[in-house]
Amino acid sequence: MATKTKASTMFDTKNSVPHDVRVQVIELLNQQLADTFALYSQTKQAHWNVRGIHFSELHKLFDELAAAIEPFIDELAERAGALGGQAKGTARMAAEATRLPEYGLDIVTGDQHIQALVERYGLAANATRAASTP
Repeated sequence: MATKTKASTMFDTKNSVPHDVRVQVIELLNQQLADTFALYSQTKQAHWNVRGIHFSELHKLFDELAAAIEPFIDELAERAGALGGQAKGTARMAAEATRLPEYGLDIVTGDQHIQALVERYGLAANATRAASTP
């Protein structure tokens, strides 16, 4: 049986975590999902669009970073489902919900991409720490 909450539809589960706690955790997971999905796509944006003298090394590095992020996207989404919630995992949903700033088309050089990604990885890491601190 499904119930509606302010966050989304909740499905019955054999999970013993209280309903109100599950709702809160699912909201946190979906926020992290949005931020992590945005971080992934912004890292791919850097990979696809880096220019300059260090293109080859940075192109490879950005692709490796994106590949390292991808499993976390799946894990966050599946945990929301395991708690009886729905993963809000489309690109459009992530773009609407992320706390990361937009990745501008004026970011072109290797140094600009590195600076932009350092900022965004820092924001995502700080948000993760804040979400996991009681």
